[in-house]
Amino acid sequence: MTQYNIQFYNQGLYEDCAGLITTAGSPFTGSALLEIPKNGFDINKLVLGKPGAASDATNGFIDPATLGTCVDQAVAAGWKAGIMAFQFPNADAAWIKAAKGSSFQ
Repeated sequence: MTQYNIQFYNQGLYEDCAGLITTAGSPFTGSALLEIPKNGFDINKLVLGKPGAASDATNGFIDPATLGTCVDQAVAAGWKAGIMAFQFPNADAAWIKAAKGSSFQ
């Protein structure tokens, strides 16, 4: 099964749940997770990727607990592809446990 690992960072838009999940702002309108399917992509092939720590990207970091609430919002809207992180060791098992929210048990 093809999946697309999308790294949401370094654009200054993906630092809260609204910009990441529902409505990315200009000039990247249409690039939030739930906006991308409007361009023909299967929502459940879009894997959400975030930096493991603020130092791993210029911007776009969301602390794992907050990211977990964003993930829960996306799952409630019908998304279920999963999350990924970059920059081990900052994105370790504790990071993924918090970032997956309560939706992926």
